Amino acid sequence: MNENDETKTIKNENGSESAIKEDAAANGKMIKCLLAFFAVIVVAFILCLIPLVNIQLVKGDYYKQKAESQQLSDIKVPAKRGTIYDTNMNILAQSSTSWRVYIDPSAIKKDDMPKDALNVVVSNLASILEMDEEAVMKKATANSGYEILKIKVDSIVKRKVENFIYSDEFKDYKLVTVVGVSQDAKRYYPNTTLASTVLGFTGTDDQGLGGLESFYENYLRGVSGRVITAVNGKRGEMPNSYETVIDAQQGYSFVLTLDQTLQYYLEKNLEEAMIENKAKGAYGIIMKVQTGEILAMSSKPDYDPNEPWT
Repeated sequence: MNENDETKTIKNENGSESAIKEDAAANGKMIKCLLAFFAVIVVAFILCLIPLVNIQLVKGDYYKQKAESQQLSDIKVPAKRGTIYDTNMNILAQSSTSWRVYIDPSAIKKDDMPKDALNVVVSNLASILEMDEEAVMKKATANSGYEILKIKVDSIVKRKVENFIYSDEFKDYKLVTVVGVSQDAKRYYPNTTLASTVLGFTGTDDQGLGGLESFYENYLRGVSGRVITAVNGKRGEMPNSYETVIDAQQGYSFVLTLDQTLQYYLEKNLEEAMIENKAKGAYGIIMKVQTGEILAMSSKPDYDPNEPWT
């Protein structure tokens, strides 16, 4: 080998070494880029995973309830309160079937409804239910799928509402999807003021607010039922809708030691005593001393529990 060949060899070796270094540097940069890209993907994945974990695990029950409330219509069916009897099984307080009228404001707003649907519904229902049109309009334009118009409605008014709903005159309004009637319960006291201060009374929600009605509320009120149906996003019925009905359970009935006849005479004499003595109030009890049973008890003045706020 001559001197020139040795020089070429050295140059070739130096060139190869330089190329290797350049390749290594390029590979290093590529690896760093890949690592950076992978890191970005991991961070992005974690950022996406955090709200997903929050929605599914941390707040899973909350969003589940929200979804069910939008997908299901859950209508409460009030239970009948237990009956209250005197010692001879005469009825002092009982619950009778009544009705509640409700409206679905979202159904009125549907595109396939006639333009005058709102006014037709409001004017007719206000007349039938003897309500102010402004009050009915407020309910009919509410941002909800269920608004109660009136409770404790009797059978006569119920029939009028149903005649309006199914009337041929308004068949294009699809009123059966807008207005509904559901079963309710109304407390009734057949003897009006008799033993009213002992029995107490119930409120508009059928909850005991005084006397025995309040004291034994947990026993008398019963367990409400439910009607659960599937609905779409506009609160309308689904084509393949299902319905689940949970029957209401009537409350326990009570038999008192009070005697209706003795109660009547006690109250009559208390009223006469108030008049004779110009008293503002009077109180009286008739008790069976052998057993301690209260046969009659009253305080005057009293009230009619059928109209307790009058």
